[in-house]
Amino acid sequence: MLFKAFPTLGPGRTLVMFSFGPLLVGLYSFLFLNQIFTFNQTLAVICMIACVFIFMLEKKGLSGSWQLKSFSFAFLGILLDASGVILTRESYEYQADLHSFQVNIIRSLGAITGFILIRPRGYLEFFRSTLSMESKDKLLLVGASIVGTFVSLSLYLAAVKHAHLGTLTSISITGPVWVSLIECIYYKRLPNFYLVSAFVFFLTGFYFMVNP
Repeated sequence: MLFKAFPTLGPGRTLVMFSFGPLLVGLYSFLFLNQIFTFNQTLAVICMIACVFIFMLEKKGLSGSWQLKSFSFAFLGILLDASGVILTRESYEYQADLHSFQVNIIRSLGAITGFILIRPRGYLEFFRSTLSMESKDKLLLVGASIVGTFVSLSLYLAAVKHAHLGTLTSISITGPVWVSLIECIYYKRLPNFYLVSAFVFFLTGFYFMVNP
């Protein structure tokens, strides 16, 4: 779902949709884990969500459209991701000695199975395209997969076991702002008004988040 939104919204704008994650996970935490949001944590989530609407306004100004289809794909991705976080936390609650490495393996096997069921030919296409890559691109692909997916997810799953879920998901959405800034550096362009405004809301929300 997220990759469907990437071509239109871009990775930074798409991933900012993770701002909705804390609301979904926070509601679950309140109902089933007796975890509550403080006033500052609530303000932090509101600031993060404001980032989303700023980017929606940006898309409306650039294309004349709200890009609701792409934002819907992104929101569905975030909804499924929040469901995964909730199920993972439930697993930890039922089996306290479960290690994040084991959880990561289970999630990885689930992903492999899902790809097989949805598009079996995808693996053949993947290996064919990978073999045709230059050595530098292969190294980049492997490095991004190990660091950006396996290592980062292992650390995140370890945090899921102990942290306040609403706050944790709020912290996890800090990446998109940095992605947008990195895009500006990579393409050698100055941040526009929308990105600067979103960054201000992000810093404000982050302040409230670390001062609950």
